[in-house]
Amino acid sequence: MAAFDRLADYLFTHPGGTVRLDSGTPGAFIDAHGVSSPIYKQPLRPGQVLLVYAGAVPRDCADDFLAGRQIGFALDTPRGSLWIQLQAQGEKVTSRASLATGGEELISTGRGLPAGSPSEPRSNSSRSTLLTVITQLVAKRASHLHLATDRYAFARVDGRLLCLEHLGIFSAAQLREAVLALAPPSMRDALSRRSNFEFCQPSKYSVFYVRGEEGRDGLRVTVRAFPRKVPTPAALGLPEELAQVLTGTGLWVVAGGAGQGTSTTVASLVQDALERRALEVSMLESPLDYLLDPRQGLVQQLEIGVQAPSFAAALEDARRGDADLVVVGQLDDAATLEAAVALAARGRLVLGVVHAKTALAAAQKLVELSRPWALATVLRGLFAQSLVPKKGGGRSLCWELLPATEAVRRTLREGVVDQVTPLISHTADQSLLQLVLRGEVDAGLACALARDRQAFEAQLSARAA
Repeated sequence: MAAFDRLADYLFTHPGGTVRLDSGTPGAFIDAHGVSSPIYKQPLRPGQVLLVYAGAVPRDCADDFLAGRQIGFALDTPRGSLWIQLQAQGEKVTSRASLATGGEELISTGRGLPAGSPSEPRSNSSRSTLLTVITQLVAKRASHLHLATDRYAFARVDGRLLCLEHLGIFSAAQLREAVLALAPPSMRDALSRRSNFEFCQPSKYSVFYVRGEEGRDGLRVTVRAFPRKVPTPAALGLPEELAQVLTGTGLWVVAGGAGQGTSTTVASLVQDALERRALEVSMLESPLDYLLDPRQGLVQQLEIGVQAPSFAAALEDARRGDADLVVVGQLDDAATLEAAVALAARGRLVLGVVHAKTALAAAQKLVELSRPWALATVLRGLFAQSLVPKKGGGRSLCWELLPATEAVRRTLREGVVDQVTPLISHTADQSLLQLVLRGEVDAGLACALARDRQAFEAQLSARAA
């Protein structure tokens, strides 16, 4: 499908023109004189229409859109603002786009609904498909969407599962049809015959990773959403010193549990490094999460299981390459870690992810999976993170940093890993204290999460005095 930029370019170069994208039609450019020209050769699927605008739907309009009401909103672009109108009724999606004049009124419930627009929510008997649920996923800033045969949809928001009961129950046929509507055209025939599948689908503002498997209980589909624009380290709350680490050689490790934002941290650090200087980067991931902008450098993103059979094999290929930075999405097995350590020992810079909840747990895991002497020689530091619920919604970054000082290297070589705790330069409890003092995190929650609760409460009391 053509990029949204092509549609926006038409509007800015043809003042008074309109872009109409309706499912079941090839879309149309309509100039100021009413002359219509088709955009595509084939009729659009509902999912194709939605993917043009899904990531831009404002949060306060999403529920109205899902209820079948027409919504309207301004969409800012580098060249100016566009006025977008969207509506989904059953399997039909319609949209209009034109230049914003500044006099438009937000179209949503109770705010300028046009005559004849539906005012009642759709019943559960209407077939809700993945295209409408994806709008919910983006608008609610959810990380995952879970769908299953004859069950309600669930979205994971701020680490918690929320039931999307108002969308109705999905049948296996509806899920399969919805997945096919979203999938790239080249994959649809294969997907229609397979019980297990996975694919990525980028839109203007987001990248969706879709995975499905069919078992005894029917089809299950999981959709992960990643913003197209990689967040900056400052936006994530990463320490300034961490943004400076991707230089020289050696091994840097980012640690965290599942769903704790390690993929986002890694992508942010790499994108920030690419903004600063020319680099050749090799990203080894499973699955691909963020799509990086190479800026003045080069980026190769390989998906394990698709372009390479394993992380260890991909690292062996990287050894023969010329990348300045090699990023490894999982350092969780001995073969992969050994290959990463060997690559760092050859004078490369390697950034890898270990699934462990704390810096101490990550250090223990690294020592168990590797030859401690070789690991200690190349290790430059370990950054561990978790995400803590914020007041009013969202999550804040809680982190700890273990730089590879000579004392840390010695403890790793000697295998006395539990002795690294006093060597952590910034602890998770220090991070929690900062979050409480900034008013981001509730003090009671922080006390419950603190590693040393008694000392943490004493510090809070001293600050309050």
